[in-house]
Amino acid sequence: MIIASYDEHGKANVMNADWGGIVGMDQIIISLGDHQTTDNIMINKAFTVSMADVEHVAACDYVGLVSKRNEPNKMEIAGFHTTKSEFVNAPVIDELPLK
Repeated sequence: MIIASYDEHGKANVMNADWGGIVGMDQIIISLGDHQTTDNIMINKAFTVSMADVEHVAACDYVGLVSKRNEPNKMEIAGFHTTKSEFVNAPVIDELPLK
């Protein structure tokens, strides 16, 4: 699962959440550790979920390996673009099919 959020300045951030899954018809569970995305979620109380596809496996792997704390432009380096969600205060990753 690819989790996207905005930081305190409104800049999009994304992480690859390896520990999570579907637990019901309309529920997911995600285990989050000490990540910039976790801090963003706690501040904004919002995030979006996308799923990696074959075309974007390398980019999704990259955002899972690299912290925004170390690389502030990791979204741009991964080649991801975002649109603000119409439902929550979080970005939707344009390149990923499930939004």
